[in-house]
Amino acid sequence: MTSVETIGQVGDNRAAIDPITASVVQGALENIAIEMGHKLMRMAYSSIIRESEDFGAALVDTQCRQLCESKQSTPLQSGPIPGYIKGILRTLEARGEKIEPGDVIMHNDPYGGASHGPDVLFCVPVFRQDELVGYSATTAHHLDIGALSPGSCGIVDAMDVYAEGLQFKAIKVYDRGVKNDMVWHMLRDNIRASHLVVDDMEAQIAAARIGADRFVDLIDRYGLETVNAASEAMMDASERMMRDAIEKIPDGVYKSVGHIDGYEDSDDPKEKNLPIVATVTVKGSDITVDLTGTAEQIDLPINMPLEGTVDVAIWLTIRSILVDTAVYGNVPQNSGLTRPIKIIAPGKAFRNEAITTRAHVSFHQVDGFLVDEGVSMSDLKGALVAFCHAYFGEDLRLKFRPSFFPFTEPSAEVDISCILCSGKGCQLCKYSGWLEILGCGMIHP
Repeated sequence: MTSVETIGQVGDNRAAIDPITASVVQGALENIAIEMGHKLMRMAYSSIIRESEDFGAALVDTQCRQLCESKQSTPLQSGPIPGYIKGILRTLEARGEKIEPGDVIMHNDPYGGASHGPDVLFCVPVFRQDELVGYSATTAHHLDIGALSPGSCGIVDAMDVYAEGLQFKAIKVYDRGVKNDMVWHMLRDNIRASHLVVDDMEAQIAAARIGADRFVDLIDRYGLETVNAASEAMMDASERMMRDAIEKIPDGVYKSVGHIDGYEDSDDPKEKNLPIVATVTVKGSDITVDLTGTAEQIDLPINMPLEGTVDVAIWLTIRSILVDTAVYGNVPQNSGLTRPIKIIAPGKAFRNEAITTRAHVSFHQVDGFLVDEGVSMSDLKGALVAFCHAYFGEDLRLKFRPSFFPFTEPSAEVDISCILCSGKGCQLCKYSGWLEILGCGMIHP
């Protein structure tokens, strides 16, 4: 079976609005998302949110279309948020539950729109005068969610998705304004480093509530009809921007095949040297990405569902190449950008994976340990300097920043001078001249 997904259908709210008002509302929405992101960073306990900025924040309308996102956050965190919301609504509908004012909903189901288990979303439904007008949501990568091994990356040997950590499928952590204490007890009792993780979750809720309050204030000021009309105008403008960029590409079919290593120690040839096939068809201002030919699902934790993972990666790639902010300036980041993009994903390649398989989106982390007598932090630093110079070049500059990890002490983050601009400052390094590449520390015997 082939699944075809067309992203971002045009909405029905087409009230006339002047461009100045639309721009003012657009700027207000973007500032709300940016404020959500900054508040989350300030309130978070762990460095993965405060410093690595591995989080997302966005406002979504009642049609599950993204209105704005926190641009200083990770695109693969903010981009999936509409998919999370869709997954929440499907789950609640299947259970016969409704969204009520005062609810706060937690979700991380990788088969229900989420990116992967450690990326947990907290959603605050936005009500104005008892009318649901949208959703304010934050996501964040958490240090641990109770997987079979410590940390959020130690899931590459999981025998199934249940071993990858706690699954939250549209769980109301606040029900009509009342805190569900039993859920919070469960979180603190089943997550390592809960004094960091659970407090980060509370920070997410606070940031999402700030977004909800600001969204209601904006509607009170301009009226719901005006905000809806401005949102439609914003998405139309983003769509035109993307279509203009696509039209500059000659019509045709472009195909590429790549491979990932997979599990090279496996005796099954289907589990290694896995092909990823992308056939891109450009016709006028429309673009279709067909993944037919990509490796099928395997019984190992390397599969990626389409919604929340593959779709966002494709959108981000196309948007980054065709609508670069260095060329276009400010680009309104909303669901209008994805309207011209259609994704075709065959069967169980990147979609519709069986829930019980050892299948889940994951990224890979390489850990190195030296066990010996008399080892000090200076040995660790020297080894990392030698490694980075061998890998990136002798001209590379490094700096070590004191940090905190729950499994090492002392700990440090390692930055290198940007490999793209040689430390001069560019979009990749956010004009800082530095890229954070790894964390390190000493493990007490």
